[in-house]
Amino acid sequence: MSRLEARIRGGDDTELFRINPIAYAASAGLSEAEAIDLFLHATKAGLFDMEWSVVCAGCGSANRSVRRLEQVDVHGACDVCQITSEADLDAFIQVGFTVTAAVRSIRYHDPATLAADDFYFRYMFTGDLRRREDGRSLVDDYVAATHLVAYLEPGERRTIELDATGFFIAIRDARHATSATYWITGEDGAPGQIRATLRDGRFADAGQSLEPMEHDEPAGRFHWPATGRIAAGHVTATVENGMDDRAPIWISQYPKLTGPLQPVAFEPMLSAKRLLSTQTFRDLFRSEKVPGDESLRLKDLTFLFTDLQGSTAMYDRIGDATAYNLVRLHFDTLEDVVREAGGAVVKTIGDAVMATFAEPVAGLQAAIAMGSRLEARNRSASTALGLRVGLHHGPAIAVTLNDQVDYFGQTVNIAARVEGLADAGEVTLSEDVRRNPAVAAMLEGRPIERVKGLMKGVQDEIPVYRLRIAAGADTPA
Repeated sequence: MSRLEARIRGGDDTELFRINPIAYAASAGLSEAEAIDLFLHATKAGLFDMEWSVVCAGCGSANRSVRRLEQVDVHGACDVCQITSEADLDAFIQVGFTVTAAVRSIRYHDPATLAADDFYFRYMFTGDLRRREDGRSLVDDYVAATHLVAYLEPGERRTIELDATGFFIAIRDARHATSATYWITGEDGAPGQIRATLRDGRFADAGQSLEPMEHDEPAGRFHWPATGRIAAGHVTATVENGMDDRAPIWISQYPKLTGPLQPVAFEPMLSAKRLLSTQTFRDLFRSEKVPGDESLRLKDLTFLFTDLQGSTAMYDRIGDATAYNLVRLHFDTLEDVVREAGGAVVKTIGDAVMATFAEPVAGLQAAIAMGSRLEARNRSASTALGLRVGLHHGPAIAVTLNDQVDYFGQTVNIAARVEGLADAGEVTLSEDVRRNPAVAAMLEGRPIERVKGLMKGVQDEIPVYRLRIAAGADTPA
């Protein structure tokens, strides 16, 4: 708390804009989970705004930032590079925290007042792009490739001289979400000047016709609204703002690619996937929902299902009220374990729990802890509880169901089937979970056996492995 207060009071504006809790944890000597919880509680208290940023897979810009998950649009084109790719919750929807204007005003609250270079290279891009061994990131490369970054007032014109070499010259206006791209060529007859005018939210060139163009790359599909040619060598580039409001113009030049454009990579950051699998977020921000009738894609999420074996017989034996109280206490225990392991309870179904974790090893840690907690409880209880647990991980989709974030897909179905192959006091793991390197290391020295059986509704046989986590219960199956 004291470290956070010191930053709010004395940090510069950049230190209070889209704070990455993972990086903050490293600098403040906190665990990542503690830092995430700290910013979630601070946001709930009104100190920070939580920002969901759809980060471009092509250039790393974070220009589509919103305050609510339900406002996220994963389908639009990037305002900077005009690439379209469906953002996933694993890496390309990221969450940061910006101090609220009511607590402290910073210049990033009003991007229209920023200097042009600050607007592009700090406001428009995530600060979490991975750095190379030389300490530089993509943003440093963009700065080095820049010939002009400045605001042009209505009717204003700028002219620069440059040496056209490499792949292309780009003229961008991210405020109006448009650009002009000039391919550098040695062909005869290519124009030797750029005479671009921004009008009606689009660039036109007085010396040539600029045509739209599309191109597919591993990072996504480019939808360039205006492309032309420019002769290699000395070039005079003139840009005029024909709009009624000022435009942030960015002119840059890029070398030829050495291979396909791959999605950008990041330093450790708070992904939407991890946040949605954080119990504190689930507790404090229950109103956060997936947009409308949309679904958001997850490349990989770990699902844990539990069930109480023999619960029907238990209700008959000790009565509904007593049994319900035991089940409720068991839910409290499981939620505590899930929270401690860095996961989140998605929902309860009867006397079963569905939980998610960002990584498989966290799910296994939770499963083993659940067995230990209930076994310790059973030793001093008149009615023992037999818990079975199942783990599987893989792709899924996040949706809104019953006014909360839920998950659907074959991975969820398989995880539920895997749990059904466990007996009381056991956790069953799918082959995908068992082969995870961190899980494999955790299982070293533990007796584990393969379970025989087909899972209903799954076409291919999926190997499942069983690990004992507790002695089990004395209730009949």
